[in-house]
Amino acid sequence: YIYSTEELSSYNDSKFSKKRNLASQFIKKYPDIELINIDIFDKKIQEQIIELDEIWSNNKLQEKKEHFAENEAFALQRVFLSNTNSLISIGLYKENKLVAFSISELLPNQYAISHFSKSNIEYVGIYEYLMQENCKLLLKNKRLFFNYEQDLGLKNLRFSKNSFRPSCFLKK
Repeated sequence: YIYSTEELSSYNDSKFSKKRNLASQFIKKYPDIELINIDIFDKKIQEQIIELDEIWSNNKLQEKKEHFAENEAFALQRVFLSNTNSLISIGLYKENKLVAFSISELLPNQYAISHFSKSNIEYVGIYEYLMQENCKLLLKNKRLFFNYEQDLGLKNLRFSKNSFRPSCFLKK
């Protein structure tokens, strides 16, 4: 799944009208949300990410949606132990509590890869807003395209990723 950061940073095209509306609703409903560049190597931030990952996993269980919670937690731990300066991350905070985060890696040749993007789905439109803000950050870092993590064969994840209108696909 390869996306145009330019398209998703603005949602200007009519094909993104639902995404644009959800992001706008989110901003109106939660004007006190803070968007912060986060340091995922900070232990306090890591604790907040792990706590949110558990909330995300519990939401999936309640909705009876297939997911790989253990794999996700293990992958997060590996990222925390990585020694790279090519990762960029943002977090959304409500009343000093992390409610969404995105971790991306800057690659050569105007590309990036999104490794994680998770949120507390209690907040309607949060994924659309997070995606838009992540793409704005990637554009600031001169990345025109990004690969949005694998769908792992999960039907719901594939549906969600397709809803953001990929520019193209890479063969695995």
